[in-house]
Amino acid sequence: MKPILGILGATGVGKSAVAVQIALTLGCPYVISADSMQIYKGMDVGTAKVTADEMQGIEHHLIDVVNPDQPFSAFDFAQQAGKIIADNPSNVNVIVGGTGLYFDSLLHGLDFSSNDQTAKIRQDMQNLLAESGADAVLDVLKGLDEDVYDQIDKNNVKRVIRAIEILSTGGKISGKTSQRKDLYPHVLFVLHRTREQTYQKINERVDKMVQNGLLQEVAALYSKYKDDQLQSFKAIGYKEVIDHLNGKITFEEAVEQIKVNTRHYAKRQSTYFKRMQNTIWVDVEGKSIQEVVTEVLQLYNQFCSNLAN
Repeated sequence: MKPILGILGATGVGKSAVAVQIALTLGCPYVISADSMQIYKGMDVGTAKVTADEMQGIEHHLIDVVNPDQPFSAFDFAQQAGKIIADNPSNVNVIVGGTGLYFDSLLHGLDFSSNDQTAKIRQDMQNLLAESGADAVLDVLKGLDEDVYDQIDKNNVKRVIRAIEILSTGGKISGKTSQRKDLYPHVLFVLHRTREQTYQKINERVDKMVQNGLLQEVAALYSKYKDDQLQSFKAIGYKEVIDHLNGKITFEEAVEQIKVNTRHYAKRQSTYFKRMQNTIWVDVEGKSIQEVVTEVLQLYNQFCSNLAN
């Protein structure tokens, strides 16, 4: 099969537009979304979900998969994305999103064998990772056993989560680690800007969400599901507005908190991406979408050529 072409990057860097143009250029009829919040139906404005016009006729898989009160894990993503890839072996599979755990679960696999107790711990850690980043998960491990924390391969998310499961259920760990194997040939392009430009884009993005009806969307969803403990409602943009709806903060305070939390999340995303394998970082500052696409495809073709030799 042709190597998977991944498009990653922090929130607001322009991943979706680049992925669509790459798919159009390559003649691929679809892209696969790797976004842990765009999988929820009805959560459109707050996740900046790609619109029909923005798709330009390119089908987007794994968007609008479940309702906000239904579970969806990295394992579910790996299974469903894997099936799409298996059904289309002749295509260049373009995967786009900011959830590093989804890429890792698909490309390297995670150990999902468990009993009921470890399954709950694993799901909690996957949710924490998707929402708060690798550092938050590493903090959990450090709190359980600093010796294991010091020895473990901190780039190996699978190993870290498995260690937390073992330690949380009274087990012991030798501290030995193993390298992750690639389940698919792949190369991941991480789009990035300067921190100042990233923060400016985030502020603009949040302001646009407000203009597009963020408050009305969250209010309608919260009225329908009536549970602020849903994992989907922990997403940035939703939890802050729900706090406003519950009278804890003003709407202006909610908007400012969304901007702050999104900036923090963008930093955690970049930290996670730096730990991932087979990544090429592409500076998009001052470049048009087509210039970025041209650069990515040149690098992708070089990667494929080197892989064949």
